[in-house]
Amino acid sequence: MAHTRGLQFDAVGEPADVLSLLDLNLPAPGPGQLTVDLEAAPVDPADLNFVRGRYGLQPVLPSGAGQSGVGRISATGRDTGPHRVGDRVLIIPTGEQFTWRERVNVASANVVTVDPDADAVQLSAIGVNLITAYQLLSGPLKEGDWIAQTAANSAVGSAVIALARQRGLRTLNIVRRPEAVHLVDKRADAVLVDDDNLADGIGAALNGEKLRLLLAATGSAVPTAMRFLGYHGTVISYAAVDRQPIELPALAFENLHVHGFWVLNWLRDTDRAEVREAYRRVADLVADAVVQTPVAGTYPLTEFTQAFADSARTGTEGREGKVFLTFAQR
Repeated sequence: MAHTRGLQFDAVGEPADVLSLLDLNLPAPGPGQLTVDLEAAPVDPADLNFVRGRYGLQPVLPSGAGQSGVGRISATGRDTGPHRVGDRVLIIPTGEQFTWRERVNVASANVVTVDPDADAVQLSAIGVNLITAYQLLSGPLKEGDWIAQTAANSAVGSAVIALARQRGLRTLNIVRRPEAVHLVDKRADAVLVDDDNLADGIGAALNGEKLRLLLAATGSAVPTAMRFLGYHGTVISYAAVDRQPIELPALAFENLHVHGFWVLNWLRDTDRAEVREAYRRVADLVADAVVQTPVAGTYPLTEFTQAFADSARTGTEGREGKVFLTFAQR
């Protein structure tokens, strides 16, 4: 029986209050399992809300935390396919393992081999945020189409802009406050503030054209932006940053479509070979620096309370990147 240090909680609540850094037992990897020594793991809003008990996946207490991360394989059980000790892998956030710990046993089906030389912090952002952006743009879009998004200064928003630009799509990006405008990726085609002039701003930016897709991470701007969707336009709700419900205008006249996206549902509903291929494609884009996540700070596991405090600060409209936990390799 080996040991590892990791974060664990016995009651839901604010992460800084309920999480403790403990010495945990780690058995040898069983059949189909790998032991992964973590290098980096993101502090995602989903992770924090899981600890608060406000996530779609509820913890079974006592529970670990952290959904995804990147690390090196240090041991393998039987029947683990092509995976070898020393390989760098991305842990897919299935909810079956926790990554805010130095070392973890993972089913071999839940990892994807990634570039051994790319930045581990950047790779670790793929698990939830970047794969979400990639899948949000997976529909029937063609070069030149306009897409709009709220919360455009978020990590997902930044990735959407980069991925859209690569595909020749144009992005109309909405933020909640004027001070957030300069935080939006410079590759954005238009950046607007959600205020009383939003409709006029959208109309001027589109210049008579229509939106093909609206990605909603906040609710307030959606009714206004939906007025500019074309025939068979689509709204995808994938987050609720402002915790506001989405008010929908009439849908019938333009045959508009509204649906949700949650990465765990996609993982459950999609063939695992297709899932792993999608992760590999995004990992290649990260390794080639096509998509990069702004980094607000990196913290060793022992400084997790500082990491959470920084994440809360950068989680406002004045944010300038994402916070990550990092781990020293043994």
